[in-house]
Amino acid sequence: IGISLDVDLPEIPKLKQVLQQAKWLDNIRLSMKEPNAVTLDMMRKLIESGVSLAPHPAVEKAMAELQELLTVSERWEEKARICLQAKPRHLLTTLEAIIAEARNIPAYLPNIAALREAVKKAKEWIQKVESVQSVEQYAYLETLESLVAKGRPVPVRLDQLPQLESQVAAAKSWKERTARTFLKKNSSYTLLEVLSP
Repeated sequence: IGISLDVDLPEIPKLKQVLQQAKWLDNIRLSMKEPNAVTLDMMRKLIESGVSLAPHPAVEKAMAELQELLTVSERWEEKARICLQAKPRHLLTTLEAIIAEARNIPAYLPNIAALREAVKKAKEWIQKVESVQSVEQYAYLETLESLVAKGRPVPVRLDQLPQLESQVAAAKSWKERTARTFLKKNSSYTLLEVLSP
């Protein structure tokens, strides 16, 4: 008001300062309402914009809380990144525990989300393997190859994967030996046709 009236009031700079502090605090409050939308970059920008504000107990408290949240979030992100890239891969139960602990952090953590997706894929893969193995007949080679191909990129230790890989290798080896034994070179018949009565 003082600026538009061309009146110089000594309280205007102080009021501007308080207004900036209030806007910043309100911005933090609004940002934290939706924890899944709070990113690490957003926290960094809020901290950066808060550094230039005049000191005030409420601003300092909010800044400390925000800095602590950023530090904790970065630590969990790093932990999840290491788990996703680990060789040998971590057990499913270990990753589930990490995800459960990180669930309490009110921020969007992309590596934790990727870890959650990896755990979901691992559980789906294990379920498919168990359903294939529970059937009384042997699974087709193509089915096992498909399961192996889907299981390899999952960044979780899948205990059944080495067993399936060896079954696929053994089946391919048997198929090649049998083809060499029963099929003539440049034969127009398939191995199945030759072996069928």
